[in-house]
Amino acid sequence: MNEELFPFILEVEDQRDWQRKPGCFRNPFSCFFCHLLNILEAKVILDLTYGRGLFYEKCPSLDITGVDIVKWDWVVEPRQFYKMDALAFIEGFNGRADAIVLDPPYPVKPTGRRSDMLYFGDMPIHVIERIIKVGRVKARYVILKYMPANNEEYVRLLSLNPAYVITWRFIVTHILNNSNKIIKNSTKILIYTGGWRE
Repeated sequence: MNEELFPFILEVEDQRDWQRKPGCFRNPFSCFFCHLLNILEAKVILDLTYGRGLFYEKCPSLDITGVDIVKWDWVVEPRQFYKMDALAFIEGFNGRADAIVLDPPYPVKPTGRRSDMLYFGDMPIHVIERIIKVGRVKARYVILKYMPANNEEYVRLLSLNPAYVITWRFIVTHILNNSNKIIKNSTKILIYTGGWRE
């Protein structure tokens, strides 16, 4: 295992720290996520909730297959795209990937959530668990970015034995009644090791 992974174990990554890095102010999560994929040596990506491909803005040269129930206007165009349900796709997927990426709709509404976010619909926790279990057979890593609705849900995700857990803390600033209101939220990034190796 790459020794550089150690700093990511139960690590807290702050959006503001990544915004300070050159070229990262506009999309700090992509800077972080591309750095993480580089450390994992993940080049072949299967993203099951692709959206606009914002995760890959800072690393567009990856071999990316995107899956989503809607085709959005892409920031990064995937090499291949399938318009279908994530669980149906992964259960029928016969290929291999370095990393399977899942960023499902949150079951809770973060205080700073904008109404124009791409997410809609529902992905129950048992569906997320199934995708992780099936995905671990077909990839070196399954990376889940998620905001658990409660501690019970978080425990269920931890019971699937992620190798690494990262808290991504993000800050949203709103102009409200002529004052700045700073809202802090965080999501969990759980990295599960898979059974497939070259």
